[in-house]
Amino acid sequence: MDDDLDLCKSLRWLLESVGLTTQIFNHAASFLEAFPFSQTEGCILLDIRMPQMSGLELQAQLNVRQNSLPIIFMTGHGDIPMAVRAMQAGAFDFLTKPFNDQILLDLIYKAIAYHQKSLSRDRRDDVIRSRLTSLTGRETEILKWIVAGKLNKEIAWELSISIKTVELHRCNIMKKMHAATVVELIKSYLRVTSEFES
Repeated sequence: MDDDLDLCKSLRWLLESVGLTTQIFNHAASFLEAFPFSQTEGCILLDIRMPQMSGLELQAQLNVRQNSLPIIFMTGHGDIPMAVRAMQAGAFDFLTKPFNDQILLDLIYKAIAYHQKSLSRDRRDDVIRSRLTSLTGRETEILKWIVAGKLNKEIAWELSISIKTVELHRCNIMKKMHAATVVELIKSYLRVTSEFES
């Protein structure tokens, strides 16, 4: 997004010439009206200096809205301190104008690849959370003991139930969590447990 119409047209031509779908916005307000976008892979190309709302202010708004699209800032000469602030606020990278087309394209491809991996992780974590919510209260309790490294007999003693009951619950937990090994089960649990329990 940039308020320079000629630059916007030039960028659109460049990006579409390599098969990248683009949306151009000349003002932050129109961009925010269209946000959020569908959860497809992509990135945001954003100028730091814009009228009405600066790129840094827009970035702050997007952070509040939990934007997951990587932001690549463009900055004119002498704007390095502002670019540093953008990076500290989570920007993917920044370019100083004027920039080489190939450098821009390489950076955009990197940002898209980063976003693809991020979405893949999010989808995988969503699946794990869904599986965790399918566990009964007793299964969740036993799972926590398994993660703590307790043996079946120790869990049985802690919960005042038989070892066979623990084994049955453990078998159900493994099936519901689609875990082939205890190590895999623990890794899955630890990936999302703090968020799951909060």
